Parts: sequence; structure tokens; C-alpha cells
Amino acid sequence: MRPTRPGGTGCSDARRFVAALLLAGVASFASAQDKGAAAPTAPAPRVAGTIEFAAGDAMIEAGDGKARLPKAGETVSEGDTIITLAQGELHLRMEDGASISVRENSRMKIAAYVAEGGRNDRSVLELLQGSLRSVTGWIGKFNRSAYQIKTPTATIGVRGTDHEPTYLPAGDPRGEHGAYDKVNEGRTFLQSGSQVVDIGANQAGFHPASGAARPRLLPSVPAFFRPAPNEQRFVARSREVRAKLDERRIERQDVVRRAQDARREAPKAAPPATRPAPGVQPSGPGGAGKAAGTPSPRTHGPATGAPAAKPGQVEGREKAPAPRGGRPPGQAPHPGTADAPKAQPNFDRAAKADRARAERKAAKQDEAGEHRPPQAGGARHR
Repeated sequence: MRPTRPGGTGCSDARRFVAALLLAGVASFASAQDKGAAAPTAPAPRVAGTIEFAAGDAMIEAGDGKARLPKAGETVSEGDTIITLAQGELHLRMEDGASISVRENSRMKIAAYVAEGGRNDRSVLELLQGSLRSVTGWIGKFNRSAYQIKTPTATIGVRGTDHEPTYLPAGDPRGEHGAYDKVNEGRTFLQSGSQVVDIGANQAGFHPASGAARPRLLPSVPAFFRPAPNEQRFVARSREVRAKLDERRIERQDVVRRAQDARREAPKAAPPATRPAPGVQPSGPGGAGKAAGTPSPRTHGPATGAPAAKPGQVEGREKAPAPRGGRPPGQAPHPGTADAPKAQPNFDRAAKADRARAERKAAKQDEAGEHRPPQAGGARHR
């Protein structure tokens, strides 16, 4: 039989890990095949950090229960639970510049994470089993009361920067059942109800699972606090990030401010235009309620979208000026103008008047015996 590591698990844990992944895959497949009504799309969870390094057996369980294998460069979000098995290790770079190393045989949930560089920032992690190392970012520096690591028996807060919370379940051979915290730099505290114990650098505190016991300082750091296989990599990276922590916070504040300004300056959506009833023109001066095909020359153009006709203009043509003093006999009026219907009778009357005057003049000449010029196309007058 394969030996079990202290505080760890053997083949049974590996089998449970594989079974969990298979079950997660089956659940995802069943969900994709579901033909029922789709539920309303929920907003995407807030991004909390990025995976910088992954080794060994580990997986991430999302808030909706779907599991995935961690990959460097992928993000983790609020509601995600990081699970590691024997020899598993996961390094996270959080949005506020914090660095977290989840060690083997651990289970940590990101309960809440807001990193916008303001007073509403908060970091709430739930350590359900195992151990992690946390080098705090700007939340631990500027919003210390909003930084919490919760265990089943106590809450850990910070007054410093670098510490290692641990929770040993019942039956773990490494130590007594309960919550521990070791401080590398700065100060932290263990709190259960109104009972609090402060922990300084190179010290460790403990709160037993029994509710009647008080949190206390330990006389020495327990032996199970030992570096993870990739601890030096984690420490070097966390120092690089901490050196630019204030700059990162200012950059995030600028990004959030620009996004807020863009939302305020975004134009409001215009109300949808009301479409007229079929066959009726849009309402307006001179055009309300008119049937299609009879546009008003004053306010509406042709149906093809051409500009409206100007005063004195019929659709598509300029209005001809009114005749002055009549037109020459026999000349037709300009076609398509407004005076066309009355122009022809005026010209006929003028022609008749000319003929009548000529006949009266000829009659007078005959009576007086005057000589008249010969008529065109006729015999000469004797």
C-alpha cells in the first residue's frame, strides 16, 4: 500500500480528483444538451486575479459548479474555489497587486474581491482547508479593515504584509485541529468573536476548533510551516510587484475614473421614431393625415425623397411667368404652367378683335371710295 504524506492523501485523493473532473465534465455536457428554456444570462463575475504559475494536481471550481484545470495566464474570479492535491501549487497575482501561493492539499474560495483603488476595495478569502501564503497588495495597505481571511473557526486580519494562514482539519497528523497564522513581515491578528490575539513578525498564533478556547500565541512556530517547492519563485515575484504597488493603484484609479466619465458622457438613446400608418404621410404642417401620393408642394418633396418644392414651383418644374400683354396670335401657352387653362381663350378673343377692326376699316374705305391695297392671295381692288 502506498504511504500517505503527513497531512496529505494518497491514491484515494487522486481518484477523487479525477472523479470530480469527470463529474464536472458530465454536468457540463448535460447542461449543453438540455433542450429546456434557457435561464436569463447572469452578469459575469468580477475578475479577482491572474494565475501566474501552476504545478502538480490542481483545479478551479467556479461559482456555478463547473470545474477546470488551471493554466498560467488565465483569470480567477469572485466565487471561484482553488483546490490543490498532493504536490499541487498555484500562484496568483491579485488585482490589487497582492500575491497568493496556494499550497498542496488546500481549498481556498475567493468570496469577494474589489480592487478599484478606492475606499470600497475589499478582499475576502475563505480558507477551508490547508495552507497559503499571502503578500498583501494595496487593500492590505490602505483598506486593512476590508482584508479578511476566514477559516471555519476564526478570522485573520492584517496589520502588515506577509503571512501564512493555515487550517488543519480534524484528524490531521500535523497538529491540533484549528486555525493558525505565521507572520513573516508586519503584524496580523486572529479573531473569534470579541477575542483577538496579535501576532508579530516570526511568530505564530492559533485558535482551536473548540468554541470555548481563546486564540493564543504559540511558544514557537510549528514545524509544518515550511516552504513550498516553488517558494523562491513566489517570493521574488511578490517583491517585484510590491515595488510598483503605488503606481499600480494610481493606474487603476485612472482606468476606473475614465470608465465612469465615459458612462456619464455617453448620449442617451433617442426614443424610437413613430412610423406613420400605411398610406399616410408623417404628421407636420401641411402634411398631417394626408394620403400617400398627394404630397404638399410646400412642406414635402416627391415620394422618392427629393427636396420639397419651392414656392412657385410644381413638382419637378419651374412655374412659367404670366403672359404680359397677351401672346402673338396662334402661339400656344407654355405647357404645364398654371396659366395654360385660361391662355387660349384670351388669344382667341384678341384675334377676333383684330379681324373686326380690319373689317370696319375696310367698310369705311368702301363708303368713302378710298383706294385700298390689294389683299394677299386675291384680285386687285378696282
